[in-house]
Amino acid sequence: MEITREVLPLGSIVELDPAYFKPDKANTSPSKIVITGRFIAPQGYHSYFPYVGVVYPVGEVRIGSQIYFTTPLIKKVIHQGYTDEMEDAFVFLMKQEFIVEKNMNSIEFSNQDMKKLQQEMKEKKKVGES
Repeated sequence: MEITREVLPLGSIVELDPAYFKPDKANTSPSKIVITGRFIAPQGYHSYFPYVGVVYPVGEVRIGSQIYFTTPLIKKVIHQGYTDEMEDAFVFLMKQEFIVEKNMNSIEFSNQDMKKLQQEMKEKKKVGES
């Protein structure tokens, strides 16, 4: 299933489902994100994030303000980025490397990595509260 899943190109703008992604607790409308990267494999994980992006229209306002997300979080594709033969070849090669050769899955399919990520986020939140 994952190998046949469409991969949105760089520059695509998507709305993330506010039920799962709320950068501001007061804001209930979907956040618009510009896709700036794909196939991101964090160190220490056996899975990858299909996408990374920045909030539209502000962009990367500070280092580390990127948002890592998976396909199920996308509520709507607002704008699809540019594609050509190089894009198609890149997606093919990345799927070949990540899914076929390294036997990696999107983080949404890895219960172990999702639990690890949630624990890391809790720890970061506790540190930020101090």
